[in-house]
Amino acid sequence: AGYNSSNNRLDLGLFGKSPGLSITNANSYVGIGTTAPAAQLHVVPATASVTAQVVQGKASQTGNLTEWQNSAGTAMTRVDPNGYLGIGPGAATPAGLLDVAADAVGGSNHISYTMTTNASGDPYNMNLNTGPGMRRAVWTSQEGTYYQAMAFSDGGGLATDVMFGISASSNSGASWQPRFAVMQTGNVGIGTKTPSYTLHVNGSVAGTGAYNALSDIRLKTNIKPLEGVIEKLAGLHGITYTWKDPVKMKDDREQIGFIAQDVKKVFPQAVTLQNDGFMSVAYSMIIPPTVEAVKLIYAKVLQLEANFQKADSRVAALEKENELLKKRSDLMMSELEKMKCDLVALKQVAPSNRIPASVQHK
Repeated sequence: AGYNSSNNRLDLGLFGKSPGLSITNANSYVGIGTTAPAAQLHVVPATASVTAQVVQGKASQTGNLTEWQNSAGTAMTRVDPNGYLGIGPGAATPAGLLDVAADAVGGSNHISYTMTTNASGDPYNMNLNTGPGMRRAVWTSQEGTYYQAMAFSDGGGLATDVMFGISASSNSGASWQPRFAVMQTGNVGIGTKTPSYTLHVNGSVAGTGAYNALSDIRLKTNIKPLEGVIEKLAGLHGITYTWKDPVKMKDDREQIGFIAQDVKKVFPQAVTLQNDGFMSVAYSMIIPPTVEAVKLIYAKVLQLEANFQKADSRVAALEKENELLKKRSDLMMSELEKMKCDLVALKQVAPSNRIPASVQHK
């Protein structure tokens, strides 16, 4: 041991060996394995295979193996006897291998994880935020601009509603655009944050298979036939239209359909009043009345065909009868013509045998 006046430090070590412990006078830094400590305690192992620091607990240890405190004496990071690591004042008793927690409620406390995504150093971030609006986010940033890859929020205050979406910034400002919503009711919205149905899609939907609706008779009761379907269908008016707000509706093409208010008058079961106050039509419910109407029309067509067949049979019989009468008439005309010829011949052969006109009138 000795005082090194040239470096203004106290060195402790074996004779002829490098100092094992050095304490600087200027800032009271302690170095173990180094004579130039750069921190309050600076440990450098003698060889690469040697562990730099070991903290060993006692049997049945209840206190932390180690902890780091702030200036107020509050532990900010600690390792408990189970090896659980707690980070943050809210993780005083870590609940798992890694427990990161703040002790504040509300505000804008963040827990972030960042890693570099490419050679240029653009970071990939995961963020947890206790502030209002967007609560969770994953994003990348380039040149100070944030691009959301995935984010979800509480939907404006309801912690039970979850919104997934994108934003042009790292916060929940006006650019936040929810694209997928899961509500506390179980409703799921795609393209809408106020789904009125179990699955509510604002926009077009495509699929490669058929959409199957449960229809087993064993699940149904109060089954009744549809009545007056033709008259009710006559009350509907097929139209073409375009949406007033094609951006919101995600479709600027000309549409074909009905007016919900018209449908409600004849088939109220097919109309639903949504959470936003607008009406929607279950077009699939128009199919059964249409099928029944087609069946009624088809039955009338069959009846007309049967009537036409009967009329055709009667016309054929009349035509046959008329042909027979025509033949008889032709035969009678032929016989009459023959009789006229015979009478003319008779007059020419025996003119003297004619009865005088005076006698004929007596």
